[in-house]
Amino acid sequence: MRLSDFQVRQIVAIVESVFPHTKHIILFGSRWNDEITGGDIDLYIEIFDELGHAAEIRRTLIAELRLALKTTAIDVLFFSPNIEELPMHRIAKETGICLNQTVQALDKELLESV
Repeated sequence: MRLSDFQVRQIVAIVESVFPHTKHIILFGSRWNDEITGGDIDLYIEIFDELGHAAEIRRTLIAELRLALKTTAIDVLFFSPNIEELPMHRIAKETGICLNQTVQALDKELLESV
């Protein structure tokens, strides 16, 4: 994965601040593959609650992520109970890396090293 532990933690913290009931935060696309260069940060965000005002929330979330990660190359794909599942949703879930689970693993490693 071509994101640092710090960047992963930032992404998860920002997304969870906007969506406290986040089910999955998945990095998909080229950034999960260490052998590929370039590419933007593609995020699939699945939430438990219905999503209203998706376009406005998406703009706000991307702006916060851009500031924190110091990059403009970020794209976000949402999924919630009121959004029809599309092939892109399935591709993201099947091919990506779950960042919230990655943070849990990092936290566990940190606790075990103390």
